[in-house]
Amino acid sequence: MSIPGYSVKNRVTMTMFYTLVIAFGIFSFFRLQVDLYPDMDIPYVMVMTTYIGASPADIETLISRPIEETATSVTGVKNVMSTSKNNVSMVILEFDWGYDMYRAEIDTRNKLDLVKGQLPDEVDAPIVIAMDPSMQPIVMFNLTSPDKTQAELRKIAEDRIQPMLERVEGVSSVDVGGGALRQIHIRLNPQKLEAFNIAPLTIVQLVAAENSQSVGGYIEASGMDLSIQSAGKYKSVEEIGEILVSAGASETGQMIPIRLRDVADIEDTVEESRRYVEVNGHSSIMMMASKQSGANTVDAARGIIE
Repeated sequence: MSIPGYSVKNRVTMTMFYTLVIAFGIFSFFRLQVDLYPDMDIPYVMVMTTYIGASPADIETLISRPIEETATSVTGVKNVMSTSKNNVSMVILEFDWGYDMYRAEIDTRNKLDLVKGQLPDEVDAPIVIAMDPSMQPIVMFNLTSPDKTQAELRKIAEDRIQPMLERVEGVSSVDVGGGALRQIHIRLNPQKLEAFNIAPLTIVQLVAAENSQSVGGYIEASGMDLSIQSAGKYKSVEEIGEILVSAGASETGQMIPIRLRDVADIEDTVEESRRYVEVNGHSSIMMMASKQSGANTVDAARGIIE
């Protein structure tokens, strides 16, 4: 019996069959994942290294070139390119299309372990990133306020809005840009340092050493083990000024403590801005949200907006 003849003779069965197919299609349609870009592996791995205060020439000589020489030995690498800028080195490794990028990323990290000892001590650890279209932000928005400073607005964004958005289903991370970050400036007085015979490097070492917190062991009390910790972190600007940097003698021979506030001006301010975010001519804070790998872009964006 032909298919048309069977369909005419068993109308109820065929009607149920096609109804089931249509229902399954509708069900599958509403469960389809929606994404801005297709799921694909771009054959590029980027190695980003930061060296604050270094010029492009120093970045190229001290960082980019050693990393390039090591990167050429990574299995499967096709081409190596580098860009050296102020404070930043970016080395890009190109692989063939279809190459296992997870393996490429692991191999690159293993090779970089061999070159870390050749980099200057002040250099931050190299960051290895496999190019992924899903890493791009899915939602970007700005925060402005007529009655709050940029430092206050950034603190609100980091302490309140960012944690709330990172809890949204499908969101992997939320980055904050712009605004002003709090920074403590210590302006040394050269004449006073020379008078007390204090080197600027000594001040730097003392400020770093005093701002530390360590564990002092345990004690047993009432059947419990209690942890002992030294609270050495600075809690106020005044505490920084009380750091003992040296000692001098008075006319009577009595020892006089010399504190940081005696040889320097300490100011609670914000760091120098090198990037500005503005909306309609007014300074603002930019927030960028990225989704998790495999998450529904539309649902994640809707959750952020709501």
